[in-house]
Amino acid sequence: FRSARSFSSNTAKSSSIWQQYNSLLETHPLTTKCITAGVIAAVADVTCQVNFPSPEEVNKPILERMDWKRTRNFALVNTFLFPPLAHYWYGFLSVKIVGTTFLAAVKRVILDQMLFAPILLASFFSAVLVVNGESDRIPDKLRNDLPTTILTNYTVWIPAQLINFQFVPIPFRVLWANAVGFFWNIYLSYAAVNSTKSEGEKGDK
Repeated sequence: FRSARSFSSNTAKSSSIWQQYNSLLETHPLTTKCITAGVIAAVADVTCQVNFPSPEEVNKPILERMDWKRTRNFALVNTFLFPPLAHYWYGFLSVKIVGTTFLAAVKRVILDQMLFAPILLASFFSAVLVVNGESDRIPDKLRNDLPTTILTNYTVWIPAQLINFQFVPIPFRVLWANAVGFFWNIYLSYAAVNSTKSEGEKGDK
């Protein structure tokens, strides 16, 4: 009986939190999306550093190899770059391509992945390098890693965005993208830092 009552209480609390989140999406949509994206990105970066350390740090204790500046910068970029762009982009798509049919969703995905995704990824890599004080690496980063990242992006985001545009209500589309983006950000966190360093080291040699 106590377990059932505890479960009921936890369910009620979860429902209340969800209702509060929905309320914030209505009253402060962009701010709520930005904070959500930043928190998810920070957790994703920590997850990446814990589970996918660079070769020179693999034998170090977890707390010693954690780069909190990297986590902060990654979260900042994801807080202020993706949510504002996605917020207005998804709104534009919903107005530009009217309808709830599967064909309408496909059209949105095509525009999203052919136009928005490459620009967003290029902006993301550039912003991460700028906040890390490595802006001189931007040309090499875009030349060496952007094409592969875009192709990987298609394998993840084409099906994810098809679900997003077909089934997810407009106010929750950035939230859905952030949820999928947790796993995508783990990949981006590794690619944005380790791949760039390896390319620079190869060039030095």
